[in-house]
Amino acid sequence: MDKIVSFTYKFDAMKNAEGKKPLGRMGFDLVDSIGRMMSEGEKENIYLSKKIVLTLHTPHHILDTLLSGLPSSVEGYRILFVRRGGGTIRMNFRDYTVEQGSLLYMTDGCIVESIHISSDLDVCGTVLSEELVSLASRFEERPLVVRKRYGHCIPLCEGAEGWFSSLIGTSIWLLRQGRTSSRTLTDIASLLLDTLEDILKEKEEDKVSSEGRSSEIFRRFTDLVAAECRSHRDVGYYASRLCITPRYLGHIVYSESGEYAKDWIDKAVVSQAKVMLKYSSLPVGVISEELGFPAPSFFCKYFRSHAGMTPLQYRKS
Repeated sequence: MDKIVSFTYKFDAMKNAEGKKPLGRMGFDLVDSIGRMMSEGEKENIYLSKKIVLTLHTPHHILDTLLSGLPSSVEGYRILFVRRGGGTIRMNFRDYTVEQGSLLYMTDGCIVESIHISSDLDVCGTVLSEELVSLASRFEERPLVVRKRYGHCIPLCEGAEGWFSSLIGTSIWLLRQGRTSSRTLTDIASLLLDTLEDILKEKEEDKVSSEGRSSEIFRRFTDLVAAECRSHRDVGYYASRLCITPRYLGHIVYSESGEYAKDWIDKAVVSQAKVMLKYSSLPVGVISEELGFPAPSFFCKYFRSHAGMTPLQYRKS
């Protein structure tokens, strides 16, 4: 899973084949580069393709090369199981403690940041392309799995490592036998997604019964902010989506987190901006428009007030 975690981020620590400049978005376009960094022995536990990545173990030198403390936007869908080690990962502006037995799930557009990762981290899991997830979801409804800009960390029961590793290992073996047809890839993705949907459904039911109304509202608020902060920066909008008043929403968010609702929205917007500035060549004016600002000057002033530097200064830093 070291390998999988690496696919969770965009890293400027990752160099191209000539070692001249940072590679941008960490996605399936970098599969070949990752493969060239690994020995033949290391490749035995990993299957790499442009539609699916499966791993039982990931070499530490790959993880060390790829991990970065910068916010990054997930491409595709990731299901990752922590076999050993841990740390702290920030997903959609919330910090999650990662430890042995944790299941990490991140969907396309989720903003992820590595706060701390232990040197003995060992994971297994998969990275699925959005195209493959769409194919696998044509005839199956998976409302908890197939959603945009979502990230979560779930503690699994004892013994889960065995069946999860077995599932990944069997899939790797099957693909290494040359059974790489679109039907086979879709079947593997369907099995993984069905398993995850069942896990999420069970955890969702447990969460609803155990957490109070305030915690549930706060969780739904942060999920909404992660999904819609590019279009909406007003607390009133999120309050209306949650069918409560802005004042009540502000009270709940502050009680649960010690921060104001507007602070959460601003953090989300600034993180989105940082990702776009670091990992794209889009002009500041285009980024401003993508994030819903009426003019680049408004965006620059907003970004500087929260990041302590102008967008161009951050891009060059």
